[in-house]
Amino acid sequence: MALPPGAYGSSDTPTPTAGHAGVIGVSIAIAAGLITGSAAIGGGGLLTLLVLLLGGFALVIPLALVATLWQPARGPVRVLLALAAAVCALLLVLAVVRVVEVAPALLGS
Repeated sequence: MALPPGAYGSSDTPTPTAGHAGVIGVSIAIAAGLITGSAAIGGGGLLTLLVLLLGGFALVIPLALVATLWQPARGPVRVLLALAAAVCALLLVLAVVRVVEVAPALLGS
């Protein structure tokens, strides 16, 4: 069965668009909000840990898009994708550091 015009097939490589940039930006913003906002929950309990894990897993979307769009991207778009990947890595490190801070309180109880 043929795909309709404009549909994405598995053999097609997507061209980076402003829509992709929007999804990457919003996903990173959501993850950053969850990771940095986990400190506001306070107490270092299970809810804090769950919010941190959710924020870390929210980084899967932008990283998957960056990996998918890297090959067809050229020039300045690659720079922006590399910047997005660096921000994701920084947020992931922050999430891991926060989980390491929170986990002993949960394991000790």
